[in-house]
Amino acid sequence: MECRTYGVPEVAQILGISQKSVYKMADEQIIHRLPHVPKVKFNQKEIDALCGIKDEFNVWNYRAIKADNEKLKKENQKLKELIKKATAELLLMSSGLVEE
Repeated sequence: MECRTYGVPEVAQILGISQKSVYKMADEQIIHRLPHVPKVKFNQKEIDALCGIKDEFNVWNYRAIKADNEKLKKENQKLKELIKKATAELLLMSSGLVEE
């Protein structure tokens, strides 16, 4: 199984810190350098976990995201309809107040 890695520049960009800070985090063992790898590299899953990214993208995640998206679209449409109805009712109420 392939181990995906990030170099120092990628980790710095992902975390929004300087490259010097990445080296400092590695020295303090907040993040761990991969052993026996040319240059300084970090495990992608460790860095992603540090950022709150839970899983890498795959077919199952895509299906779940697509299902969530459809659910949110339906909910969004219902909310739009409720807002239209409430707006219409408010307009009717306010026009009744203006006429009196």
